[in-house]
Amino acid sequence: MTEDDETTIVDRMSTLCVELIHAGGYIILDASKASKQLIEEFRKHKLQLITRVRINPLGKYPLPIPPLKRSRGRPRIWGESVKLRNFFNEKDCFTTETLLLYGKMVTLRDRAIDLHWDCPVRKVRFVLAVWPEGKQIILLSTDVTLSAVEIVTADSWRFKIEVTFRNLIQLLSGFSYRFWMKDMAPTKGWPKDLILSQYSHKQQQQVKRKVEAMERFVLINAMALAVLQLLSLD
Repeated sequence: MTEDDETTIVDRMSTLCVELIHAGGYIILDASKASKQLIEEFRKHKLQLITRVRINPLGKYPLPIPPLKRSRGRPRIWGESVKLRNFFNEKDCFTTETLLLYGKMVTLRDRAIDLHWDCPVRKVRFVLAVWPEGKQIILLSTDVTLSAVEIVTADSWRFKIEVTFRNLIQLLSGFSYRFWMKDMAPTKGWPKDLILSQYSHKQQQQVKRKVEAMERFVLINAMALAVLQLLSLD
């Protein structure tokens, strides 16, 4: 990654997924990562995405059969738009399921709807789920052959890594690294326009060593957490 690289974290994550995951694999992400560009990139490499989306997305119905006599103007490529959140009002269309989620049996209501979202040609499957306490979530799957139960279950697997992060932060303080540099002037916050090439060669090397130290610190703590997890199984 170069200093003038304007790629986002999501772009870099997408590149890693394409490089490391074989075609036909499934990638499960949280809501902040869902985007039409990401789905397009995954589809190019035959990867499937399951992700939570925000509560107010718009889906699009299939384009109706055009009339024999075409009207003026550019032909439509999308059908009518619909707010997915409105489907929660159709309570009779939901199915009650009891699933093993987060290590316990949970009874919830769900509904699967196939609509267009990122592409006027291919559909995605939206799953609307209502938890026992009334919380509403919307999931998206590019694989429309999966059932609502399978999609909800797959999304729950993200919880495992969330627990890992919590233990890494709270138990081991795995992200509490502080490596200061006396040779550089302190800043009030993280600099948004730091251009490393403007600093001396010595300072550039110091910055690189500090970044490497941070990465090693996190890695060693992650390894320690893995050892603790293995010991807890005995």
